[in-house]
Amino acid sequence: MKNALLLMRVAGLFVVGTLLAGCYAPIADQKGYLNLGIQSVALGPAGTTEVIVLVVNSGFQDSLAEILNLVSKSKHVGLSSSDKDRLKTLAKEMSAGGLVKFGGFPFYQTTLSSSSGSFDMPGIPEGRAYFVKLFVFNPDVSFSVDKIDQNFWSLVQLENLVFSPEVYTTDTAWQGWTPAAGQPVEVKAGQSVDVNVTLVSPP
Repeated sequence: MKNALLLMRVAGLFVVGTLLAGCYAPIADQKGYLNLGIQSVALGPAGTTEVIVLVVNSGFQDSLAEILNLVSKSKHVGLSSSDKDRLKTLAKEMSAGGLVKFGGFPFYQTTLSSSSGSFDMPGIPEGRAYFVKLFVFNPDVSFSVDKIDQNFWSLVQLENLVFSPEVYTTDTAWQGWTPAAGQPVEVKAGQSVDVNVTLVSPP
């Protein structure tokens, strides 16, 4: 299966390819739905904001938390070579089955037209719990998987926090993070689960 180049080289740490790309085996029983209710404090002009949504198997909680801690570290203090190697290892773990695939891509892409609203995401494997992570790009950014580079954070205006506090303080701080309210989300067959998401500026 041909690799698909997807998301996120953050400050040279090259999360593309392994974190959000690769060969994905089909997942059975994708009969669940998520309805995301969005609230935002500072969304850009109407009709111009593109969004990608990652739906992450809750069994990958530790991997997700450590990845987000490293991503935050890359923004605030930078990454060492060992950090980058660790991130690549975690990305491989995630690509092995941590992300739900939509239409061939391991993310869901849509747009937001106001500072609040909702959209329905079908095709979620049933009988599991998931973390739901959103990235909202700046108004002038048209998301393309082959153009995201080390300037990722300059392209993103808002995100939701799936953990508390989800900001880098130490290399092991992620071990004490707890899931944010409403995370993870339990998905059942044929049922639409309401998920309330508050978008904030990246910490």
